[in-house]
Amino acid sequence: RHLVPMLSLGNAFSDDELREWEARLVRLAGDDVRRAGYTAELKIDGAAVSLTYRDGVLVTGATRGNGTVGEDVTPNLRTIREIPLRLRADAGAHVPSGVLEIRGEVYMPFSRFERMNEE
Repeated sequence: RHLVPMLSLGNAFSDDELREWEARLVRLAGDDVRRAGYTAELKIDGAAVSLTYRDGVLVTGATRGNGTVGEDVTPNLRTIREIPLRLRADAGAHVPSGVLEIRGEVYMPFSRFERMNEE
């Protein structure tokens, strides 16, 4: 069960859909949304995951699932070197205590996928 629901991103395929998206944001968050501006990033299509750390230690990794409850994929995520099993503090900082949830996208570049299939 996710600490906070994982909502899916919406798509906009036309100028009208993009304007409708902005209007929804303004209704939800106010006109500051327009004044703040926007940033666009390339969409990488992978698996949305939520990582839950307790006192700096990875305890659960889950897929989005239905947005409220995801599939526990912790053992799979532990095999990804880029995902820290334990959070470390930089000089002068401290490891967060309590519960910390981090969300992101897990993906494999197509070239790596092809190499894995060959192996």
